[in-house]
Amino acid sequence: MDLQECRAEIDRIDAQIARLFSERMDVVTQVGTYKQTHGLPIRDEVREEEKLREIERLLPDGLAESGRALFEQIFAISRAWMEQHTPATVPARDNIILIGMSGCGKSTLTRALAQRLGRDDFDSDELICAMAGTSLSDIVAQRGEDAFRKMETEALAALCERGGRVIATGGGCVTREENYAILHGGGTVIWVKRDMEALLDSPRRFVQKRGVRKLYEEREPLYERFADITVENNGMVEEAVDAILDVLREKRGETI
Repeated sequence: MDLQECRAEIDRIDAQIARLFSERMDVVTQVGTYKQTHGLPIRDEVREEEKLREIERLLPDGLAESGRALFEQIFAISRAWMEQHTPATVPARDNIILIGMSGCGKSTLTRALAQRLGRDDFDSDELICAMAGTSLSDIVAQRGEDAFRKMETEALAALCERGGRVIATGGGCVTREENYAILHGGGTVIWVKRDMEALLDSPRRFVQKRGVRKLYEEREPLYERFADITVENNGMVEEAVDAILDVLREKRGETI
């Protein structure tokens, strides 16, 4: 081909690239809407790195480095596009909410999940203490369990108002029927189960007073009813985190 023919071919290819880029950004907008709706972070560094390595494998050695740099820029543009063009009216309410007995590891798993996903972690018991200005045991002793449960419902409602969070709940939140709608309106509810031997080590005074086995028998059917997902937590923290993320990926049909 002579120079003019080469330029014409480049122009044709560039026009194809422009059309494909426009199509790509349309899909990026849909991805941004989905992520906002489900409370997911805009950036997925693991997926980006996987795609960059795939692109390097597709290109000849002399172009792999340049191709990677090009797609790093495309990914950066896509993230900025999602932030600017995702409709602000779409609610982000898909929190990850952990329920289960005191001592089952909810708080530890909440922090680990939040760190893994780049989300904020919250604990309803901590919010209740902040609201009351005293400890949980003092609230129950001074105001009674009914007053404590009402405060718990208020705390759960406040935590579920926004999305993109990982939330640890109190072991008895399932004992109030109104909490069902609050939790399920706020996200995916996960029951964290643990062997009885581990639960018997719970330091909570209220749990000790009532008896772990008795409380578990009372609450087990409630946990089953409230839960969208059930995960065992009898090994390493990371094993339970991986199990939760695997089930969530399967449930939602995409990378968390």
